[in-house]
Amino acid sequence: MALRRDNEGIAVLNGEPDRVALRRDAMKRLLVIVVSLLLPPAAGLAEKPDLVVETGHTASVTSVAFSPDGHLLASGSRDNTVRLWNVATGRTVRTLPGHTDWVGSVAFSPDGHLLASGSGDNTVRLWSVATGRTIRTLAGHTGMATSVAFSPDGRLLASGSLDETIRLWSVATGRTVRILPGHTSGVASVAFNPDGRLLASGSLDGTIRLWNVATGRTVRTLAVPADYVLRVAFSRNGRLLAGGTVHGAIRLWDVVTGRTVRTLVENAYTVDSVAFSPDGRLLAGGRTDQTACLWSVATGKVVRALAGGNSVAFSPDGRVLATGSGHATIRLWSPASGGLIATCIALGRDDWVVFDPEGRFDGSPGGLKQMHWSIGRKAVPLEQLNPRNYVPGLLGRLLRHEKRPSAG
Repeated sequence: MALRRDNEGIAVLNGEPDRVALRRDAMKRLLVIVVSLLLPPAAGLAEKPDLVVETGHTASVTSVAFSPDGHLLASGSRDNTVRLWNVATGRTVRTLPGHTDWVGSVAFSPDGHLLASGSGDNTVRLWSVATGRTIRTLAGHTGMATSVAFSPDGRLLASGSLDETIRLWSVATGRTVRILPGHTSGVASVAFNPDGRLLASGSLDGTIRLWNVATGRTVRTLAVPADYVLRVAFSRNGRLLAGGTVHGAIRLWDVVTGRTVRTLVENAYTVDSVAFSPDGRLLAGGRTDQTACLWSVATGKVVRALAGGNSVAFSPDGRVLATGSGHATIRLWSPASGGLIATCIALGRDDWVVFDPEGRFDGSPGGLKQMHWSIGRKAVPLEQLNPRNYVPGLLGRLLRHEKRPSAG
């Protein structure tokens, strides 16, 4: 899968089961998303229709995270905002403005009541999930806050920064509990192990450090020669640590011995995100070529290659994989089949649309006004072509595995 240019200079994302083209409308200064879906030509039409979405949300989705109960999905974006999505409906619950630079990391607290976000404005914010209000802004880093992670008991928040340090914050007070120096270049990722005793940090200095959270001391340093570590993640049982790098490698280490268990992939595309499935059998990795791959942890072999995502997160039950992309979209996949369930797009402040590969769609009233069918170069209103393709509650029906959800 790769980006190419069609005859009109439109960037086209090739990948099954759909085709997404992005173009900028110079007059409206909007991003136009054109989706060629798995639809036959409409009755009496020689050409297959495309679904067109005109969106003011032009920035990349940089990170995604599910709430502990799986009901919400948070996304951070280069438009400086965080969005909360209702997974069952695909609706935008709320948009969280406040950061003055792009948001590179989001994480829910273990109880799901708080959301943390790290930003290029050098701050970390704690948000109330219920109200969408900023509870506190954590300032202290002198470089971008690249990564945030809650401890399993919810008492601490770790943040990594391009200022080469890791900070441990008290969630209750917002005060810095400890600063962890030692990396010689920016810290790109942090992750707690399942019991909260260890913290892993991946750095642009080409190392991963394991820290004793209680003492702040380095337990072990894992070297990644001639490379830069962007993302780290622990397996659910805490025995394995995954690291993704700028030069396209994903490695697995034994946490106890520090030995490399295996290298899953080595290619030319930077690994932007890594995540273990809840059962520990799969590892997902998102790459800068907008491909998310699933590997078998046991064999190291690629199980699935999914088009359209560089940030990844599994739902708590492991039945859904969310990918955020550089094309301002979030896609939901079935890890079991590799099938695309639906695509979610944020429009403006709180408007949204959801569509599936067969052309069924749902959206907010404002979102639906920004959609139309395109046949050749002719714009056709949504209701004029096939009214039955509008399915209220579409995403919830898809997630309940209804075979052919319809308006009726």
